[in-house]
Amino acid sequence: MIFIFVTSLLIILGVLNPVKGNRVDEFIARFLLLFVSIIVFSPNKFDKFKKLAIWVIILSFLVSSFAISQDLRKFLSRDLPLYTYNDDSSTFLKVYQLVKNKIYYYEAIKIAHIGRFAQQTAPTDIWGIRLPTIFFIWSVLPGNGLSIYFLYLFLASSVLLAAYKIGERYLGSGVGILSAYLVFPYLHFAARDKMMLETEWWAVSVFIIALFFLIKKQLFWATILFSLAVIVRELYAMPLLLFLIYFMFKDRKVLFVFLIPLVSFVLLFFFHLVFASQYIDSWGTLFKPRMVPFGWFLTRQTFAFASWDYSFFGLRPFFVFAVLALSGCLWVYKKVKKEEGFLLLASWVVFPIAFLKIGTVPFNDYWGIMYMPLVIIFAPLALGFFKNKLSTKV
Repeated sequence: MIFIFVTSLLIILGVLNPVKGNRVDEFIARFLLLFVSIIVFSPNKFDKFKKLAIWVIILSFLVSSFAISQDLRKFLSRDLPLYTYNDDSSTFLKVYQLVKNKIYYYEAIKIAHIGRFAQQTAPTDIWGIRLPTIFFIWSVLPGNGLSIYFLYLFLASSVLLAAYKIGERYLGSGVGILSAYLVFPYLHFAARDKMMLETEWWAVSVFIIALFFLIKKQLFWATILFSLAVIVRELYAMPLLLFLIYFMFKDRKVLFVFLIPLVSFVLLFFFHLVFASQYIDSWGTLFKPRMVPFGWFLTRQTFAFASWDYSFFGLRPFFVFAVLALSGCLWVYKKVKKEEGFLLLASWVVFPIAFLKIGTVPFNDYWGIMYMPLVIIFAPLALGFFKNKLSTKV
């Protein structure tokens, strides 16, 4: 009975909040609710069919994305003149366009920021300048900024697949689909909004896939993708450092999976400091990170970001998901494999704790992107406490 209640609660809280007036999106929201309910509660004899369900969800995501992204695609595909924008996402697009046109990255940062019509100043500290990695990746894509959108769709689809594989590993193919279903609306937001250009979306996508490869012991790909994640967004050094410390005592044979990304990050960040010092006092601001005096306020903000793409966002579903994710990770640690339980928990819990002190209020609410998809993916793992019901009923 409790299993049915918790499962039903997850399905309801995961209902997509479709773009108002978009009939395709509204249909997909209703379809997914019905489809996932059938997959989760149908008998074991339909297991072969259940294994195909993830492809239905990925196809639904792609259809939904194209249905709701017309404005975003137009924005990405047009030239962005100076003094026609005034937000970070547009600034990042301008940086990409300048780098694409062979402008030196740090010069492009300066031009793009000064070109904001209400700002007209460049960042003055090293923590206000993103690492160049993702901009270089975007710049080698063919065509214009629309190629960035197609790359996001590929990454988001890969995240859905990785989410399902993680859920399937611990809960089976039926109930495991909940991990992909629940993270669908979060990815749905980036598929229609220019906030997609925030570097956090790109880093978290790669990090999730890398975590899946690590759990599957595919260490080469885990190493490559962890390296990419941390040189796109430096804050991923925090969970990687936790992984490194844990495996120093647990299994030193896999330390390279974390050492290589961390060394890669340190090297890139050193050159980042050197090159940025031509424009700002990068060394002088290195030990002056942006701090918040409000503690819980910023962390609470990150729990709210993008929740509006869930129909019942007024019920604060991310807090429910966090409690369930914490329980689910502990279940994996206690009942499945300690090593994997630690990896799952450490991959996300470090962020809300760090944000009690690191960040800027109220502007860094979008930092929730760095860990909330992981929370959402792990939330169904709490159903592992009902393992007998998983093996006999679904």
